[in-house]
Amino acid sequence: DEKRLQYAAMVAAVDESVGRIRNAIKHRGIENETIIIFTSDQGSWFENPPFRGSKRVDTLCEGGARVPLLVHWPGVTSEGSKTKSIVQTTDLFPTFVEMGGGVPRSDLDGVSLVSTIKTNEDLARGRPVFGYRAYEDLYGSVRDGRWKLLVYRSGRLDLFDVESDRYETNECGQENPDIVDQLVSKLSSWEEEVGVEDYSGLPSKP
Repeated sequence: DEKRLQYAAMVAAVDESVGRIRNAIKHRGIENETIIIFTSDQGSWFENPPFRGSKRVDTLCEGGARVPLLVHWPGVTSEGSKTKSIVQTTDLFPTFVEMGGGVPRSDLDGVSLVSTIKTNEDLARGRPVFGYRAYEDLYGSVRDGRWKLLVYRSGRLDLFDVESDRYETNECGQENPDIVDQLVSKLSSWEEEVGVEDYSGLPSKP
């Protein structure tokens, strides 16, 4: 159908474009000193079953938040290697700093992925992953280990155990109020840290 034709055309266009870039790099003779990273800003333009959400609807759900991250680092990465680490695009800047021989500052909103890229070991992040969409009802998310909290400007708070329920079908906030409170507190602190607290959708503090 028309939708699948559009999808096929998009896949072909990306494949062709990446090929042109790689051919240009090879033509210049710098393929062995060029790191290529392929990722996306958010999920599919189309539905992404069985995950909930997409690029346009419920973007902070797993169907909108899960995207590929492919790294080709000549002499470092090996074909077919994988990691299950949870990362986000704000991790790329500190990663580039370390790749270039620098030391990423500790106050950056992200962590370097270099050690994980080199060893495929799980990333020791030490803090949650935050999602933020300033202009929608579902505006914030907090992913901390197995727990993920979705925060709505309308006041709704949805908690999911995404290790056992990655399709986000079983809201479990009522059974885990302490976890909800912890994640709300972490989101509030993060909003202050990055300077968006004036736009927060969280309930005002007493």
